[in-house]
Amino acid sequence: MISDRDSEVSKFGFVNVSVSTIWKDQSKPRAVDAPALSSPVRVQPFLDSMTVDQFKDLSATSRTEAQVLYGSRVIITETQGDWYKIAAPDQPVPTTKPQIGYPDWVPSSHVSTDDDYYSTLMQTQPFAQVTRPKIAPLFRNAQLSDKIMGIAFNARLPLITQLSNAAVTLLWGGTSGFALDCSGFIHTVYNSHGIVIPRDSGPQAQSTLGAKVEALHLNACDLLFYARNTTSASTIYHVAMYTGNGTMLEDYSSGVPLRLTAARLETNYEGASD
Repeated sequence: MISDRDSEVSKFGFVNVSVSTIWKDQSKPRAVDAPALSSPVRVQPFLDSMTVDQFKDLSATSRTEAQVLYGSRVIITETQGDWYKIAAPDQPVPTTKPQIGYPDWVPSSHVSTDDDYYSTLMQTQPFAQVTRPKIAPLFRNAQLSDKIMGIAFNARLPLITQLSNAAVTLLWGGTSGFALDCSGFIHTVYNSHGIVIPRDSGPQAQSTLGAKVEALHLNACDLLFYARNTTSASTIYHVAMYTGNGTMLEDYSSGVPLRLTAARLETNYEGASD
């Protein structure tokens, strides 16, 4: 264990708790803040245990600076005892040089520093983002029976495999979170972002809302269309969403859940639009 201001370091790490609070220095946490310092962090007890005056004291005495979410990449610039001084690259602060985020302190138990595999995934894979207003459960297994923790809104994690059988399945004509068909999935995703596109794959392909894209120039979120006769747009029967790195997300067939799979750009591939 490192005991004092023993080392000046500059390396990357990833937050391994649901949310880690950044403190101005190691003396700032109070007894009431213990749930925020534990690993795993106990966010709700931390919030529930404070009085209004104790909430106000966090800012009045400059105790806390910001928070970083599970999976976030941080820069470790210094170690002292059981604490890391970090900067969060995705939270730039104009007063820091360079502008890399609050250069302050978190418990070292909140940051993993030896996960090269995770680092590679973060740099190469598409990500899944938590969109629930508060928290979403993170499970260790595809059967959703072994919960690890709750992760907060806006947390982003690399997407590495197809969804499990507990995921959304195909229902012809489906446009709800309970079950979808291929074009219903695409329509629902766009509609959830306030963009109205045709309901079915054929009209989606012919819509003037998007421009045609060559296979060599595909970008994440481009739509891929498949036809029984690739020279006739009227025979289009399937649509998927390109997710980058040669992969796509699709609701493929009954009995097969919504899945991330290799993009099929040959047999029955009719074309793509952005």
